[in-house]
Amino acid sequence: MKNQIKILGTLILLCVLTINIHAQNAFDFLQKSDFDNIYLMMENEVDIQINRKKQVASKKKAINILKAELDKLNPDRWELIHRGEADEAGNSYFIAKVYNTEEKGLRLFVHLEGEKPSRKITSIRFRNLL
Repeated sequence: MKNQIKILGTLILLCVLTINIHAQNAFDFLQKSDFDNIYLMMENEVDIQINRKKQVASKKKAINILKAELDKLNPDRWELIHRGEADEAGNSYFIAKVYNTEEKGLRLFVHLEGEKPSRKITSIRFRNLL
């Protein structure tokens, strides 16, 4: 019984780490402006929200919007605020703050869905920092 509890605990820990690693990969790709890998991680259609204005975009359009928003800001510093599971299905997300040299910035929310390890980015939200 003691071994079964250890095995179960180990499996739960591995599941949590896998979820966090996939969200971490997406964050790392964004931080490095690695849009080729971000593109590969995107679902065919992505929900985009910029300061509460919503739209559904093809992944090609979504990557162009993402590039344009980040180019406008000209990021200098990234801060990962939180990452975790979004629901019981094991979907994951992360929230980050992105700053330029003038300390102006955006709050970025990225949601990933699907089966591990091939989760896809399904939603990206931008909000101006207050």
